Amino acid sequence: MTEFELEIRDLIIKVLLLEDVQPEDIEADTRLFEEDGLGLDSIDSLEIGVALQKPTASRSTRTNKTLPPTL
Repeated sequence: MTEFELEIRDLIIKVLLLEDVQPEDIEADTRLFEEDGLGLDSIDSLEIGVALQKPTASRSTRTNKTLPPTL
């Protein structure tokens, strides 16, 4: 498991408050929306999407501050 995969699995667990799930319980091919997988619904997917955008937005904001102004 790569560091990135671990971060994504931790994010899913944290955002959805999956107290009984450990990162190693989520395999790369685990079905997110099936009953035999995590059994997530559309609201869960929205929450994950919002959580994924937060670090990206702050990272791109920091990057933009280091760029020189354009004419």
